[in-house]
Amino acid sequence: MKKEEFENMVAPMDVLFDGLSFLAPCLFLAIGSLLLGWMIYLKYKFQRTEFSTSEGVISCSRVKDKLKNDLNGTSMFYAADIEYVFSVSDKEYTSSKITYFSNSISTNDESIAQAYVMKYPLGKSVTVTYDVNQPSECYLEKDYPFNGVVVFVSIVFILLGGGWLSVNLI
Repeated sequence: MKKEEFENMVAPMDVLFDGLSFLAPCLFLAIGSLLLGWMIYLKYKFQRTEFSTSEGVISCSRVKDKLKNDLNGTSMFYAADIEYVFSVSDKEYTSSKITYFSNSISTNDESIAQAYVMKYPLGKSVTVTYDVNQPSECYLEKDYPFNGVVVFVSIVFILLGGGWLSVNLI
């Protein structure tokens, strides 16, 4: 093989790497921006929602276990199966949402699921916070949506992507 033919074979790889060196930082910028935008949207939505409270009663409280298959094999997961009943304007609602932004508590540590079951035993009276315009959107515990870890990761992605892109454009 002649040297010229070899150089012609390598050239498409250079184009590929040049494209990746532009695409990869843009991907970092996009992921960071989307995460940050999502967190800002959740904060806005949470602050704009009018909440009220009602008294409710825990109607189900147990730990459910399930096997999960993944690349590492089979592992056991435990979920706190908590349900509660409450009324708004003489209409009864049932929910299992513990926090506003999480539908369930599922973990590979049984003691965490068990702690929720102990915190919310069957028959316990609870204060349910609900959206006044949509009472089925309710929760027991406040979890603020503006998660500092997600914001930090978003900013790191944006800075990495921006820095990487600026180095590649120089």
